[in-house]
Amino acid sequence: MNYTTIKNEIENIKKEFALLDRDFDKEIIPYVDVFEFNKNVDVLKAKFYSKNNESDFFNNLFNTNDYYEEISLHLRRMNDVLKERAAKEGVSLEANKNIKNSLEKISDIIAILIEEYKESVKKAKANFINFNNQEEKEIKEILKDLTGLKEQMKRVLNYDSKIASNVVLVEFKNIFSFLTSAITVAKKRKDELLLVEIADATDRIMQIINPVFSSKSLVKTELIYHYLSYELQEIKASAVGEHLT
Repeated sequence: MNYTTIKNEIENIKKEFALLDRDFDKEIIPYVDVFEFNKNVDVLKAKFYSKNNESDFFNNLFNTNDYYEEISLHLRRMNDVLKERAAKEGVSLEANKNIKNSLEKISDIIAILIEEYKESVKKAKANFINFNNQEEKEIKEILKDLTGLKEQMKRVLNYDSKIASNVVLVEFKNIFSFLTSAITVAKKRKDELLLVEIADATDRIMQIINPVFSSKSLVKTELIYHYLSYELQEIKASAVGEHLT
C-alpha cells in the first residue's frame, strides 16, 4: 500500500473539514417533542387507517390511468423538497452522502492497514530482528490519523443529520399522508413495482436520520428521532408486507 498517497489524501480531507462553518457544540432543538409527535401520529393513523382509503384530492389527482408516473414523479419531488429545505438550513445531503462513502473507504483502509501491521509484527518475530520498525511506525501514525478523521466525519454527519431530521419532522404529516395514500393505491392496483419504489423512497428518508444515532444505547436527546425512524419503518413495512416486532 502506498502510504504517501494515503497521507496526502488525509491532509486534503482535513483541509476540507477545516473550511466547514459549524458550531458542533450547539444543541439542535427538535421541531417537536416526543409526546406531541406521538399525538400527531395517532391522529394521522386514525384518519387514514380507519377508512383505509385515500382522500378525494389524492384520488382525483393520482388514482388515474397515469397513476404510476404521477406517484413516481411525486416521490422524487418529495426527496428533492427535503434536500432543498435541508440546504436552506446549511446542510447538503449530497455532501453528506459523499462523507458516508468516504467513511466506508476509510474503514476498509483501516482494516487493511491493521492486517499489514500484524503481518509486519509476525515477520519480525519470526526473524528475531525487526527490520520493519519504520514501516510499523508509519502504519501506526496513519491509523491514528485515519481514526481521528473517522470520528470527525461521524461528528459532522451526526450534527448535520439532526438538522436534516428536523426538516423531516416538519414535513412528516405530508410525508405520511402521501406515502400512506400511495400505498393504498398501489395495493388496490396490485402494483408490486410501485410498492417497492415507495419502500425505496422511505429508505432514503431513513438514511437522513440514521447518522443521528450516536451509539446502540438509547440517548434521551435522540429519542424523538428513534420514534420518527420507527414510524417510517412502519410505512415501509406496510408497503413491502413486513411486520415490525
